[in-house]
Amino acid sequence: MKFTEAQTKAIYSTGGDMLVSAGAGSGKTTVLTNRLIEKIEKGAELKDFLVATFTNSAAADLKAKLSRRLDALCAADGGNKRYLRQLYALPAADIGTIDSFCLQYVKQYATVLGLNGTTVGDEALCAALLWDSAESVLNAMCDEDDPAADLLLDNFASHKSDDGLLSAAVQLYGKMRAYPFYRDWIEETVKAYGKESESFSYTEFFSLPHGALVKDCIKEETRPLKAWCDTLCDLAEDEAQFAFAEKVREAILSITEGAEAGYSQFCAAVAASPALRRPKGCGEVYVKIYTDITDRRKKLKDYLRTEEELRAEYEMTHQVLQALCGFMLKLDDAYSAEKRSRGIIDFADGEQCFLDLLVTKTKEGLVKTSLCKELSAAYKEVFVDEYQDISPLQDTIFALIGGGKRFMVGDVKQSIYGFRNAYPDLFVSYCDSYSEDGEGAGLKVLLKENFRCNGNIIDFCNYLFGKVYTKESAGTDYSAEALVHGKNDDGGEKVSLKVYENAEDDRAEVLGTVREIIKLIKEGKKPSDIAVLCRKATALRRYATALSAYGVPTNLTVGKEELLKQPEVLLAISALRVIDNPTDDISLAALLRSPIFAFTAAELLEIRRGGVSLFDDLRHAAMGERQKCGVFRLRPYPMAYRKPKTKPLIKKGSSTELSEKCKAFLQTIAAYRTKALFLPVHKLLWLVYQQSNIMAFAPKGKEQRYKANLLAFYRLAMGMENTGYKGVSVFTDYLSRLADVGSSPAAEKSSAAEGVQLMTVHGSKGLEFPVVFVADCGSTMRGADRAAPITVDYKSGISLKLKRQKEALCINTLLRRAELAAEDRRCMAEEMRILYVAFTRAEEKLYISASFSQSLEERIFQEKQGTYADLFISAVAMGKEMFYNTEVKDVSTAEEAVIPRLIMTAKEEEELPLPVIPSMPDAAQRAAAKFSASVLRRDEKGALVPRAEALVTERVPLFGTTTAPGAALIGTANHLFMQFADFKKAEVDVSAEADRLLQAGFVTADQRALMDTDAIALFFKSDLYTEMKVSPRLYREKRFTTRVPSHLFAGQGEDAPLLQGVIDCFYQNAEGGFTLVDYKSDAVRSGEESLLVARHGVQLGLYRLYIEKVTGKKVTKAYIYSFALGKAIDCGDPAEL
Repeated sequence: MKFTEAQTKAIYSTGGDMLVSAGAGSGKTTVLTNRLIEKIEKGAELKDFLVATFTNSAAADLKAKLSRRLDALCAADGGNKRYLRQLYALPAADIGTIDSFCLQYVKQYATVLGLNGTTVGDEALCAALLWDSAESVLNAMCDEDDPAADLLLDNFASHKSDDGLLSAAVQLYGKMRAYPFYRDWIEETVKAYGKESESFSYTEFFSLPHGALVKDCIKEETRPLKAWCDTLCDLAEDEAQFAFAEKVREAILSITEGAEAGYSQFCAAVAASPALRRPKGCGEVYVKIYTDITDRRKKLKDYLRTEEELRAEYEMTHQVLQALCGFMLKLDDAYSAEKRSRGIIDFADGEQCFLDLLVTKTKEGLVKTSLCKELSAAYKEVFVDEYQDISPLQDTIFALIGGGKRFMVGDVKQSIYGFRNAYPDLFVSYCDSYSEDGEGAGLKVLLKENFRCNGNIIDFCNYLFGKVYTKESAGTDYSAEALVHGKNDDGGEKVSLKVYENAEDDRAEVLGTVREIIKLIKEGKKPSDIAVLCRKATALRRYATALSAYGVPTNLTVGKEELLKQPEVLLAISALRVIDNPTDDISLAALLRSPIFAFTAAELLEIRRGGVSLFDDLRHAAMGERQKCGVFRLRPYPMAYRKPKTKPLIKKGSSTELSEKCKAFLQTIAAYRTKALFLPVHKLLWLVYQQSNIMAFAPKGKEQRYKANLLAFYRLAMGMENTGYKGVSVFTDYLSRLADVGSSPAAEKSSAAEGVQLMTVHGSKGLEFPVVFVADCGSTMRGADRAAPITVDYKSGISLKLKRQKEALCINTLLRRAELAAEDRRCMAEEMRILYVAFTRAEEKLYISASFSQSLEERIFQEKQGTYADLFISAVAMGKEMFYNTEVKDVSTAEEAVIPRLIMTAKEEEELPLPVIPSMPDAAQRAAAKFSASVLRRDEKGALVPRAEALVTERVPLFGTTTAPGAALIGTANHLFMQFADFKKAEVDVSAEADRLLQAGFVTADQRALMDTDAIALFFKSDLYTEMKVSPRLYREKRFTTRVPSHLFAGQGEDAPLLQGVIDCFYQNAEGGFTLVDYKSDAVRSGEESLLVARHGVQLGLYRLYIEKVTGKKVTKAYIYSFALGKAIDCGDPAEL
């Protein structure tokens, strides 16, 4: 085999660490294989090498190639037993994934690590355990009245739920665990903020580590301004325009010089920047560029802080980080204990525990263990594939084992797995520190020759990415590693670029792509030779529908589908839920209507006649008993009540077909319930599979996947038995928990079909196709998650979104703003790499398409790059089209693109009878151990129970009708006003204050329109408000979570239930006690004040308990302020509520 000069260098070079930067299609697997064979030919054994990959398929592919080469060596030299020995040793060689390598030593040294078991728990199970551990830690902190819990809840949780804090903590934990010594990392992050806070200097802020990040961010914001000013001068058509452009240039120069001098100088320069008035008669482009400059100048004002503001942000960030650090360490302890109790570990444990086996951290530094020294001595070379996707933890492991003898292969331009904690900056740092002559830290080899793509595709990629993929935008310069033609061809077909402008959606783009695919198939291309790649799976489904409509076979390959959402698995879950609890109406109805029992809708209608539950009605139907019932008729709105019928459902004593059908069902369920008492869940499930013949109901064409999903669910049940989830009830609760935390095992994938390949760009990594369509390039690129309250980076640490409690406003600190900008740049770099991966999958022909709602010209002059097409349309607009063709279609002037599709027309809803729901039986009144104060009432014994509407799902769906808004929506809008309004301003003008809330983003336009400003204005004229505004201590929208005595609740045993709620307002009154106020918008008439007190008295009573607990003072007065009545209602003695 003939190798290129770079390949030869990579195969035969020796001594020290080596980094091979292998461009797309450059034959990196060939290099890996031949380097290993070359070592073996020189006398090395396979056991002398560790080869780590990221996927099992990559490891299998490498082993297959090694097997073929060893076979050839054995054939050529039959007497060489060493070659034959290597061939026999190949299956057991250390060639596999990083996870499998780490886990084999974790299992071997489990006792040393203190692990009770080393079974890798199901991903969904571990996600549920982590969430539960976070909840238990938070509850424990609340029980202990830990101030850190209040600080974290105030900053991360909403007034309705703790999920904001829990979600942020779980996401942070996932990122932390990709770092070496992650517990130390978060503690050091907090200490770094503390040191900077203590040594804070306003004038020297840029010299601090986080200040340097802010400086880099400001430089990035100002970087294009100079070029824009030069363009503005060039576009000037007269002296006035030129003089104006010079003034703009001077203002920008002052800002950039200030940024170089220091933070205080930058702030002064931006504050002093003059407001310039543009002269009249300027050209359109001149105006557009000046507008961009003005917008960028305004954006720089977001980075201005006074010394006091910046110091306060530092101090508050440090306080919240200290609390967060304590919470995360407790979460780590709780989660680890939970896993140990079940004898399982998660995937991250494999690498973390292996690191613990390799090194001990002391005050003097890292000390290698005997195992680390043993492994390091055992391997003559450590090969790591796809090093651009390595995490900091994995990099540390390989540095310890293979320091000085690592062979690292990768391509930073193909690093697209940031969501899996890939850290491409590590690869870039090696590229920067290694040299091509081997001097310094190590040897760097660049594999540039592309043997996959035709010449025009390579030239197009080099042209495009040479312009957009730069050191400033992506952290590395593409031109240094531009692809080189590896095939001797004439360039092949040109790249096809199609832009659909003035398009409301992508229908024209989809239709154009489908027509081109049909044309290619008619010309002789096999459907399997063609691939359609999209960034998002949702777009692929539109292409699948369109291609199928034209009779083109497809193979849709999308990301992970959730096992627990597959119809066949949902049916099995319904069966288990009914076996566990037959009064579960939803599961029971699903099981009855399924092919297993085949009840019709009409039969269910006959059965459902007003019992406490569907199961109750089923029993009556089986016995043929008379059943009185009331009937509701389901109409769009409202529901009309019809008097109870007295006519029996089934004549007593009659043996009807339906009655026998009900009896058979009940007998079947009773038999399963008996077996559930002693059978493990997985065996019970298998019994259901066998006796119900569920496997026979697979849809045509999907039999294999249908059965595979049911078997996967069976394996899940078996695995849960082994991890402590024993019994049907516990298992179904676990399934509900998975749904709550949004986690599910993956469904089985469909077998590959012979058709047009439809897949995401991530799914196409490592593959190649003769023809590739990169579609949906008009879709939005991913940026930093600004909604997330925590931003994490391995080097810069953690930045936070802080809440100002007085204004109930979330703010981005200066440090977080800078980190978000840095995260935006990282995301932009990854999105460019995704585009590079997509383009380089094509061997012969590449099609690229995008749809825009505006014209192409407007899109080109748009500053912000929000879509994938924005990355290349400006570049190609200035190109000479030597290796690509551009076609622009104006959809607004063309005939409407009509794509055949399946259209389902919903018929008008029939009137269906609904039963009267009697009072819930005692067993059904039992609720979870966590309650919201607003859903509780007292039963006849005085104990607290949830109201029926909190237990029973509303039966009447809202179908998005355009009827008048209900009182609930108006009430919500009024509550939002009372929550966010500045009472002093509202006292003057309620409408103006409501408008301010709308402009500030506190409420939506719809909510503003729903506000009853007249009713709200009456509140500010009331005696209650007059007393409230002079109070020395006033609390609004006080969110709380606390435990209350268990004896107050029905059926709770000795466990103290957790109570949560939001108190609208309470304040200290003139007598020294507290007055409690609750706003209500219930529709009541004058004279019905007592109804409000009866309805909401329990809620206020629970609020009283909390206020007295935390303040140590009595609540002496309690009022309900009724917006409907326009007055405050005295609830009497609060102690009696």
